[in-house]
Amino acid sequence: MLVGRLPSSLGFRAPATDKACPRPQRPLSARPTALGYRESVVNTAFKEALAVGFGASFGALARFAFTPLIAPEPPSEIVIIFIINAIGCFLMGRFDPGPFWGRGMIGGFTTFSAVSFLAMQSSAFIALIYMAGTMIVALAAWELGDALRRRRDRPQEVTP
Repeated sequence: MLVGRLPSSLGFRAPATDKACPRPQRPLSARPTALGYRESVVNTAFKEALAVGFGASFGALARFAFTPLIAPEPPSEIVIIFIINAIGCFLMGRFDPGPFWGRGMIGGFTTFSAVSFLAMQSSAFIALIYMAGTMIVALAAWELGDALRRRRDRPQEVTP
């Protein structure tokens, strides 16, 4: 604390502390290290980026393996991507996962960039309908998963 280090002769006083109520400790990731605070923040961000990267690679492989299960004889690539994105959004809402499973695995499993790519290859009207439909279904799937998760996590009422 800077104020506690300034000379009291200049009128600076350290704030009074209550011994019964000690100052809360900083979380472990925010504590200073030999190189200061910056290292711990960078280290945490790097670990999270690695988790997301590894998860995304596994998610993309899962999408590749899962695609033939959806439609052994593909009716259309656009339908398969639509279904995969809806499933991924539902899982994201249902489980509220962390970096590896959420942004990594499920983010790699879904492929919203392919939605844009496929939309560019069709007429403007079809592209608009497909993109709007994908966004509406994705949000609805996430909301459904989130509602199921909240219902599961709600404390159970005990009746006497």
